[in-house]
Amino acid sequence: LTSKKLQTVFPSPNNNRLNQRLLNQSLRKSLYNLELRIYLASLRIIMTIKKAIIFLPLLITSLLLSMFPFGIQAVGLNSSVEVQKKIENSGIDSQNKIDKMADKSQTMLEQYKIAIATADSLQTYNDYLKKIIQSQTDELNSFDSQIEGIEKTTLEVVPLMDRMLKTLQDFIKLDIPFLPKERATRLAVLNEMMGQANVSTSEKFRRILEAYQVETEYGRTIESYRAELNNGQATRSVDFLRIGRVALLYQTLDGKETGHWNRESRNWEVLPKEYYQSVKTGLNIARKRAAPDLIKLPIVAPETVQ
Repeated sequence: LTSKKLQTVFPSPNNNRLNQRLLNQSLRKSLYNLELRIYLASLRIIMTIKKAIIFLPLLITSLLLSMFPFGIQAVGLNSSVEVQKKIENSGIDSQNKIDKMADKSQTMLEQYKIAIATADSLQTYNDYLKKIIQSQTDELNSFDSQIEGIEKTTLEVVPLMDRMLKTLQDFIKLDIPFLPKERATRLAVLNEMMGQANVSTSEKFRRILEAYQVETEYGRTIESYRAELNNGQATRSVDFLRIGRVALLYQTLDGKETGHWNRESRNWEVLPKEYYQSVKTGLNIARKRAAPDLIKLPIVAPETVQ
């Protein structure tokens, strides 16, 4: 009965349908309790049979002795001994069969418990796979939506990049004239890149954003560099000092002349001698030759834009 019930509840591996016919929790508990009751009942029967087998030879011998007179008992003693030996041998065989049945029942019970545990594990694993599959399905749907919007995004990004380049170019023209060659070269490279078919749209957009980031960094740093100054009179090498986008100053190599860029007149102007030492100190700070310190410089106050 136990073997047939196990075969009904848990199909053989060849059916390969364990994942499709998992029992619910209440049914598994009922089957387990029924199997346990059958197992306990069989153990009680086996113990009863064991006791009966132990006392059966003595009972038969006693009956034989009580049924026949002493003389007849003496004559048939050998036969009784032989009969008792046969009974004992039969009892041993029966005991062996009972032990085998008990072992088989115990093995089947263990297999049943393992099958129940396996079913629970498979149910948990199936629930996990359902969540994974649902997540992958949602991700695929998202990818499909993004692919459908790529063409529209490309059409909108290209005009945006043109406007960004135009804005950057106008901003550099209106800004203080520091590093003119470097900034002009960067703009020229970007304009040339826009007409290249071997550069993807995403790469073009990335490099334009990178140029914006470089320009943004200029407003948060101080810098000193040596370059040619052409103030309308002559071209000469000077040391420039840039303090963010607040001030752009210069000082000749011999230190005899110091000037700054006037935003209002958009021309270079020579500063009074009282600023010479301050500009020199600023150059040393920018070159990391001196510790940061307060310096006195001509700064134009910002105006309110209406």
